[in-house]
Amino acid sequence: MVTTNNINNHLGNMAKNWTLKASHEQPSARVLYIWDDISEGQYAAVPEVEVRGIKEFFRKISCKTVPKFTVVIVGKRYYICFFPDKNPNSSNKNAADCFCVHKNASPVFSSKEEAKAKVKVDTTTTSSSN
Repeated sequence: MVTTNNINNHLGNMAKNWTLKASHEQPSARVLYIWDDISEGQYAAVPEVEVRGIKEFFRKISCKTVPKFTVVIVGKRYYICFFPDKNPNSSNKNAADCFCVHKNASPVFSSKEEAKAKVKVDTTTTSSSN
């Protein structure tokens, strides 16, 4: 967890420099906040505690407008099977039998096996029914 003390002492200095030098004394309109390897019990704490603390910091340094945040949380559950063996879906329902991305986005997988196999995916035939 990012504490209020860490926000004020570490992120605070970076945010001040970024705001004053890069954005004409105002922060960017949007901030992409990415957290990796979060357990399910911490999902709610990221927007409720951390993002709230960062927004409060922007108010404290007298920003006219506080940026909007897009929060991306990558969980710890790495057991989703993107390429199941001959079964349409595994018995424990952990296999992804459809694309897990927007129909216009390029598929991105974070499994070592996929990188080794260098599987070519044709996105033109992707169904958007889900």
